[in-house]
Amino acid sequence: MARLRGVREVFGSGRAGVSYQWGDSLPAPMQLPERRLVSGQLIASMQRGGRGQLRVDNGMGRDAIVELVQAGRPVVSVYVGKGLNTTVNDIDDGGYELFYTAGTDWDDQLKTFTRSCLFKRFQMSISFTTTPSEGGVRSTTQVISLRDQVGGNARTTVTGQSFPR
Repeated sequence: MARLRGVREVFGSGRAGVSYQWGDSLPAPMQLPERRLVSGQLIASMQRGGRGQLRVDNGMGRDAIVELVQAGRPVVSVYVGKGLNTTVNDIDDGGYELFYTAGTDWDDQLKTFTRSCLFKRFQMSISFTTTPSEGGVRSTTQVISLRDQVGGNARTTVTGQSFPR
C-alpha cells in the first residue's frame, strides 16, 4: 500500500509532465496492532506439581513463547516479552522437548504472533529431576537464553502448522 501511495503521489505531482488523478479509493494508512501479554503469563500449564524451575531470558528484539513439550503436546507454555526474563516454577520431573516462537502482535484467539514470526525447536531436550539430599531435596533449574544469533542451539526451524499448540 505504501508503494501504491508513492506512485499516486508521483503521478499526481506533474513531475512526469502530466498530472494524473487516481487511487483516491486507497485506504488511509492505519497503525498495525501490537497486542502483547504480560511477560511471564502462562499460555498452557497442564502439569505443574514438581519442584523444577525454568528460567527464560529473552534477549531478542521481539516477544516469544517458550514451550516444554511431551508426546507432541505442550505441557507448559510461557510468554516472555522482548528484553525481559521470567521463571516458571513447579515443573514436574521428566524429559521435555523445547520449542519457541517469536514475533510481533500476539493473537490470543489464534495462539500465535501475526507478524515477523519464527518457529524453532531446540536440538537438545531438557530434563528436570528431584533427588533427596542432606537436609531436603535438590531439584533442577534449567536456564534458557533466547538470542538473535546464528549458530545457537535452536537450529531446527519448524512450520507454524507443526508448532505444538
